Amino acid sequence: FPNGLLSFTFDDNWSMMPDIAAVTLGRHDFPATAYVIIDYIGKQDRATHDQLHDLQLHGWDIAVHAFTGAHHDARFPTLPAEVVEDDLVDARAWLMRYGFHGHHHCAYPGGDFSYGGATVLPIVGRYFTSCRTIFQRQREAWPPSDPLKLRVLYVPSGTSRAAVELAVDRARDHHEWIILVFHKLVSGEPALTTEWKTSDFEQVVEHVAASGIEVETVSSALAR
Repeated sequence: FPNGLLSFTFDDNWSMMPDIAAVTLGRHDFPATAYVIIDYIGKQDRATHDQLHDLQLHGWDIAVHAFTGAHHDARFPTLPAEVVEDDLVDARAWLMRYGFHGHHHCAYPGGDFSYGGATVLPIVGRYFTSCRTIFQRQREAWPPSDPLKLRVLYVPSGTSRAAVELAVDRARDHHEWIILVFHKLVSGEPALTTEWKTSDFEQVVEHVAASGIEVETVSSALAR
């Protein structure tokens, strides 16, 4: 990747994905990867089944975050192994049943895959090609050192637009893969750490377009 590689990713299937993120990215034909919680689909302020299919038609990956919101909020390493496996298998099967092609890929709830002596890596490795963390002390290499521990630039409310743009430029200059992680985009000032300003996101997308860095979904990047 002479100009580096970038993947936009979104967690928790907020309704702003089709309403805001996809519209903004679509101005440059940029795809993204959505990691969804299955039992949130169609709930208040969440993307619907039809909206997710429309995103896929526009090049997005629809991938696994969790099957239930309760398991997502508890974090996988706190749960019995059989509960984690059932959740992941059910989520993957649901995506396959309804024709979503990103079912080989997942993101750990909260980015957590191992603490307190527990690890979910063996379970994840049985069913998925990749799984994304929110670990960001290092950027992702190419090829990834471990596709089950994809490293990212997590973008919570305290992250400045300038910091994101600088990271994009560094990935381009160093021929790296940068995976950006967003949750919910909001029009006003963020009230939660998982929110980020829509206006900043729009300017970052314009910066990415001007930078010349390649933009692909996680699955397309790993298929190279």
